[in-house]
Amino acid sequence: MTVDSKCIVKAMKSGEAVFSLTGTKTPQVTCLVRERSAIIKYLGNTTVDVRAARFTVGNIVLVMVVFRVGQHLDREYEVWLDFYRQSNSEAFRLLAEQEFLSFHFHGDNGRPERIFVVMNTLNEFFAEARDAGQAAPPWNHGDFLHALTAVRARFPTPRDLWRLAVDQRIVEK
Repeated sequence: MTVDSKCIVKAMKSGEAVFSLTGTKTPQVTCLVRERSAIIKYLGNTTVDVRAARFTVGNIVLVMVVFRVGQHLDREYEVWLDFYRQSNSEAFRLLAEQEFLSFHFHGDNGRPERIFVVMNTLNEFFAEARDAGQAAPPWNHGDFLHALTAVRARFPTPRDLWRLAVDQRIVEK
């Protein structure tokens, strides 16, 4: 884990997830998850099930990845991507190309306790989301947060977003 990743994880609250660029020669996008150590241990012998959705609010394109993990206790997590955030345009390119998605679960002490790796079945979705972001007029991060608030008012929890993604089959694994 890089120093930047350590800082990111340290600032996160339990139950939060973010995408982060890792590596220098061949960068990859990994998902950093902060969770209580007891919950990480209780996840059991499981894998990660991933869905994604794109929302358009006015001219702003919001991209959401929601994932579920757990054998004995299902836990859902969400990650929102702002195309016009400095590092995210590179993240979209990488997510459209990389073969695997990795999820690094960090426990109470901030160190990684569990890593899940799954096939990236969302390559096409990320390529389309990248194209939609490039086609839209630029927005600032404040506008993105305002649009995100509108979407979150309708779908306030990761479980609500998971149900939306599964029920509407927006993008499936």
